Amino acid sequence: MSDKMTTDDIKDTVDRYEKYDNSPEKKKKKTKKELFSYLKIIIIAVGAAIVLVTCIIINAKVPSGSMKDTINEGDRLIGLRVAYLFGSPQRGDIVIFKYPDATMKPKNILRGL
Repeated sequence: MSDKMTTDDIKDTVDRYEKYDNSPEKKKKKTKKELFSYLKIIIIAVGAAIVLVTCIIINAKVPSGSMKDTINEGDRLIGLRVAYLFGSPQRGDIVIFKYPDATMKPKNILRGL
């Protein structure tokens, strides 16, 4: 056996050292990378929520008791904005729309067909 280290031995030693290296620079890089991945997930989730709320889903509160047999005043409903894109309303459907009076604050109105 020889006391001299070969190039491969040196590379293996360096690789093992880097694997277990807990230097402050590496910890900082690892922390930044992890925070960036969390931030990316949060931005994607917020973006998806905004698209859902503005384009697909509508949340409405029942303002009056006009449909008391079916829905009570003050109930909350979730509807699809795209429900009638491919078909027309059918009997028994509940339609949510904005109140057309410009002097009042815009409210979602429910009507049964």
